[in-house]
Amino acid sequence: MSLTLADTALAAEVNGEPFDLERPLETDSDLRFLTFDSPEGKAVFWNSSAHILGAAAEQFLGAVLCRGLSIEHGFYHDFFLGKERTVQGSEIPILEQICQRIAADAQPFRRLVASQDQLRQLFKDNPFKLRLIEEKVTNPTATVYGCSTSIDLCQGPHLRHAGQIGVLKLLTSSSALWRSSSSLEALQRVSGISFPTEELLRAWEAQREEAGSRDHRRIGKDQELFFFHEFSPGSCFFLPRGTRVYNALVAFIRAQYARHGFSEVKTPTLFSAKLWEQSGHWEHYREDIF
Repeated sequence: MSLTLADTALAAEVNGEPFDLERPLETDSDLRFLTFDSPEGKAVFWNSSAHILGAAAEQFLGAVLCRGLSIEHGFYHDFFLGKERTVQGSEIPILEQICQRIAADAQPFRRLVASQDQLRQLFKDNPFKLRLIEEKVTNPTATVYGCSTSIDLCQGPHLRHAGQIGVLKLLTSSSALWRSSSSLEALQRVSGISFPTEELLRAWEAQREEAGSRDHRRIGKDQELFFFHEFSPGSCFFLPRGTRVYNALVAFIRAQYARHGFSEVKTPTLFSAKLWEQSGHWEHYREDIF
C-alpha cells in the first residue's frame, strides 16, 4: 500500500464484502480499498458521520437513537426526544460543535460482535433498537459499533477513527416518523454533510449555490408559472401561465402516443405508503408524499 493510499483509505472490500480496515484478514482474500472518491467510500464516510451525530444527540439532547444512515449526498440521524420535544434551531450549532469536538479528538470506532441476548441487554432502554433486533437480526450474532460515548447497532464498516472526518456541517432539522404514518412516535431528524477536507466542503458549497441559481422551483415562481404550499408540499399549484405550458406539454405527449401507436391509461392519484416503501421513495421523501 502506498503512503497516499494509507492516508486516504476509509475501508475495504474483502472478497466483495465491506470490511473495516483494522479488522484482521483470516484467509487469502481479494482486497479493494475504498476512498472518498468512490460511492462506496462516501457511504462509509457518511455512515460514520451519522454515528458521530448520534453520539452528539445523546450527549447534548439526551436523545433515544433510532437510526442513522448515509444517503446520496450526506447523512442523517433520527432520534426520539419525547412526545412534545423538538430540535430547536439554536441547538443545531451546538450539536455541530460537539460533532466537531468528537472528530478533533479522533475518537476510534470500535467493532463488537454480540449475541442476540447481549444486544437486548445492551439496548434494553431503547425500544426502537429492541424492535430492530427482533425484526432484522436473524443470525445468532450481530455487530455494534462504539465511538465516543455512543454504541449503536450497525453492520458497518466504519472509519478507523472520527479524526478522518475533516469537516462536518449540519444542515437541517425536521420531524420524521418511525416506519409509517400510523406510528405513534414522532421522531426528530437532523441531516448533514461531511468531507475529509475543507476544500471539498467549499467546492460542495459552490456547487450547491450554483444549482440553487438554476432551481426550477425558484425560476417557476419568478416567472409566475406555479407556487408551492404547505397543504401540498410535494406537488405545485399551477398558475395561468404555468397551466398553458403544462397543457401544451400534455398535448405534445398525447400526439406522440398516437404517432407511435400507444394507448393511455389512468392510475390512482393516492396510494398506500406500502408502494413508496417498496420503491424506496418513502425513506427519502416521505415527508412530502401523500
